[in-house]
Amino acid sequence: CAMPKRRHQPEQPLLVNCDEVDDSEQLDSDEAIGNTDNNVDASDNSVTTPLLNGAGSESVHLYYSGSAGGGRGSRDSFNAALFLFFFLGIGSLLPWNFFTTAKGYFNFKLRNVSADSTEDGGGTTYLQLTFENYLAVFSNLPNIVFTLANAAVTKRIGQATRLLAGLCLMIAVFAATAAFVCVDTDDYQTAFFWCTMASVMAVNIGAALVQGSLFGLAAMFPHKYVTALMQGQASGGVTAALVYIASLSLGSGALSAGLVYFVSATCVLLLCLLAYLALRRLPFVREQVNRSQSISYDSSLPSAGSSLSLSGQPATWRRALSDLAWPALSVFMVFAVSLSLYPALLSSVSSVARPDSLYFVPLACFLAFNAADLLGRCFVSFSLPSSNRLLAGLALLRLVFVPLFLACNYQPRRQWAIPPAFTSDAALPILVSLFGLSNGYLGALSMTRGAAAAEIQNAELYGALMSFFLTLGLGTGSAASFVFTTLL
Repeated sequence: CAMPKRRHQPEQPLLVNCDEVDDSEQLDSDEAIGNTDNNVDASDNSVTTPLLNGAGSESVHLYYSGSAGGGRGSRDSFNAALFLFFFLGIGSLLPWNFFTTAKGYFNFKLRNVSADSTEDGGGTTYLQLTFENYLAVFSNLPNIVFTLANAAVTKRIGQATRLLAGLCLMIAVFAATAAFVCVDTDDYQTAFFWCTMASVMAVNIGAALVQGSLFGLAAMFPHKYVTALMQGQASGGVTAALVYIASLSLGSGALSAGLVYFVSATCVLLLCLLAYLALRRLPFVREQVNRSQSISYDSSLPSAGSSLSLSGQPATWRRALSDLAWPALSVFMVFAVSLSLYPALLSSVSSVARPDSLYFVPLACFLAFNAADLLGRCFVSFSLPSSNRLLAGLALLRLVFVPLFLACNYQPRRQWAIPPAFTSDAALPILVSLFGLSNGYLGALSMTRGAAAAEIQNAELYGALMSFFLTLGLGTGSAASFVFTTLL
């Protein structure tokens, strides 16, 4: 007799309670902060993803029993974590911003003391002329090396260790720099110059650890946290420019202004240290860490913008570089062009109407660039262009600023150099604003595109690699700044 046909039963998803994973398989939460899925809302207690195996695929349903108190997961209350990422972004670029903006202080320290005791010192000395070129090189070479090293040790040394070590080193160097303000260095200016370069190297080693670790951490969160970090970096430039202008307005001389400046920087870095310690203890952050630690099987959750390649294995360097090719090229070009001109060339442009103006460079160069840079990073949510190749093309197009800035009133000028074509003081702030706007928008968009290319288990590596290419662009631009300075 015929057997009755059985009604097809839909395949039930495999349920995995991530809260029952053995605690021995979990990492220390303080060392792994940020391992979270970009697509899972903090208030959502479950997510379904395909699990690939040898014969086919099946649906795996992850569910969480909630926080310690039960119920639905916690949210980022009052955007506290978002604000702390923003504030830490300020601290990550503080060394570069404060050293480059304090042009008046270093000009006074390196003035021609054999002529007179004024700040002009009877003419520009070689140390004054080349200070910002050397500053850029000694900042970015150690930054490149240690940013790459930071990317290489993401799985060996915890984030907290790297980040706290970097912040403590930066605080110590800035405190020593503030103490140097009170020391009379007129009789050994060359020694002061090289001591300053050594301090710059040390503080940028710390900055490389901080910046690389922060981008690796932010890449594990939704993309708005990467944007907040980038906006914080730009805000650090605005803060540095405003503090320097305020110190000049005190009218008490370059030394007193420098003391206020570097003491302020030390205080901001101390606040950044407290901000990171607070970030680690936020319930939202800790819950996201615990969720990511619970995923201990060979599947991974896809992050926004990534392909559904759920191999579950950590990405090789070749695969990571392939995924990041266009975003990495874009961020490299953006910052290579920017550093080739700013600050070495742009900060030496003088006012045509008032060559001795004390506020022209701080306002038309430093403040205009950093304010426009911050504004550009605020527009990154528009995400135009949509193509990563077109994004790289726009980054390359910024080379048009090179001849435009070379036509400004750069001083001192060699006799055979190209004469200035712009005779109005309005030319510099307009060009600098456009330059900073494109730097902020294209740079932040490149970083978010790089973070979007990562799956959750590779997010820290991808974020650290994007930070490396950003730093590599800074170093390349610093070397190119010597060429432009020589041409003029």
